[in-house]
Amino acid sequence: MYGLKLCTVFTLAGLLLIALPALSESTPLRAGDAFPTLEAQTLARKRVVVPDDLRGKPAFLVMGFNRGAADNVKKWSVALQGSRHAPTVYSIAVLDNVPAFFRGFVLGGIRKSAGKNMLVTFSGTPFEQRFPPGGADDPGVAFIDAKGVVVRTTRTPFSDEAAAEFAKGTALTGLWGTG
Repeated sequence: MYGLKLCTVFTLAGLLLIALPALSESTPLRAGDAFPTLEAQTLARKRVVVPDDLRGKPAFLVMGFNRGAADNVKKWSVALQGSRHAPTVYSIAVLDNVPAFFRGFVLGGIRKSAGKNMLVTFSGTPFEQRFPPGGADDPGVAFIDAKGVVVRTTRTPFSDEAAAEFAKGTALTGLWGTG
């Protein structure tokens, strides 16, 4: 009898250990959470690890999870760069679903049209679940502080109203007439 209870306890503990990592990968990010590690590269193929390589500087991260999000990613990025005192804005293209054969072509197209703070990742699909629910073409937007801690997240198409709402509680409060 005692052995059966002990076996049950160990089985449940094992199942918990298996389930917890899966739960943490799909749980939306909240204020106060550490931003999870994301390996990416610049368009010049320099390796970047977010948020580790950004430590010491607050940043906005605008992640597009498919081609349809490109326009909204650009609009969010431009709006968030609205002040010379604003934190750096990084646009991140998630290219996990692009077949390896086409990745060079896709990267070439992005290089021609993207800004200097464009990052590309081939391992970003799990991040789509880390942002609040949204449409398939809606980018995920996060503001992280200098320690890599999430201050705010959203997943919505760009609009002045959405930007003003997102700016509340960030370093950009006031840029869109909020305040």
